[in-house]
Amino acid sequence: MSYINNIIDSCKEFKKEAVEILGTNQSLFEFEEHHGLFDAVIITASVDEFESVKSILDSVKPVTFNKNDSTIYYQGTIQSKKKVLKVLVPFPYSMGIEAASSLTTKVISNFRPRYIFMSGICAGNKNLSKVGDIIIAEKSLNYHSVVEIEGKDEIKGKKFMHNLCSINGHMKNQLELFCKSKAIQEIKENYADKGQITSSLKAHIGLLVTGSSLLRSSSIMKEINDSYVGVKGLDMETYGIYYSATQVYKDYAPNFLSIKSVSDFGGNTNHKLGTADRRNYSLYTSSHALKRFINGYLE
Repeated sequence: MSYINNIIDSCKEFKKEAVEILGTNQSLFEFEEHHGLFDAVIITASVDEFESVKSILDSVKPVTFNKNDSTIYYQGTIQSKKKVLKVLVPFPYSMGIEAASSLTTKVISNFRPRYIFMSGICAGNKNLSKVGDIIIAEKSLNYHSVVEIEGKDEIKGKKFMHNLCSINGHMKNQLELFCKSKAIQEIKENYADKGQITSSLKAHIGLLVTGSSLLRSSSIMKEINDSYVGVKGLDMETYGIYYSATQVYKDYAPNFLSIKSVSDFGGNTNHKLGTADRRNYSLYTSSHALKRFINGYLE
């Protein structure tokens, strides 16, 4: 065994010397050193979501891995059911499927974490949810994946494709227990401005559809609800994360989960709370739902 270890060490030293001789600042060796460094990565899509996630972590600080990597990273810790998890939080590129997919692929390739989480806000199904309600994405799909059809009468139509990505069964079962626990109501009770929140807080597990549009259209929301069964909410990133997390080598494919909270309903609904109040409450319920799930249900 010692002989094999010596060979491995020699290969690593050879890589280092080769990099120095060739004058290259980046190498495969540098990335290998980061594999398994973090238990989890939490991805966000906006500065507000990023700051909300940072607030649930301990010992948060910026960290740099490679000067050629333009992504800004922060690291921190969070207590799971059995141990303290090391967490990496990349500063978000931007909103959208493409940005989420690109960043997910990058962190899996460079760090190979056991978990990929997403936290933030979304549009809810107003027939099922209230502002602040927690939407847990058991499944996600891209509602912009459609078949465009033009008949002989030149009338155009489309059929929605059902390109689903789903979380694993064990995590789904743990989430079911979490949603039935007292933790959900405790999240609301601990909110600083809970006095202005008139509805009870609920968590919904199911289909979170994703698209590239920031929707403010009741008619499109109706079309989506009519096309898919059991839509809980809509966002711009979750499918990108779920798809990318499944398209990797099976030996280091991470568990993945998106937990978002309702800040609006994607249409022209009138709200009792102003935009900032709704956003602040949904950011809080989303990030703290993720924290409580990790604390009590993640091994």
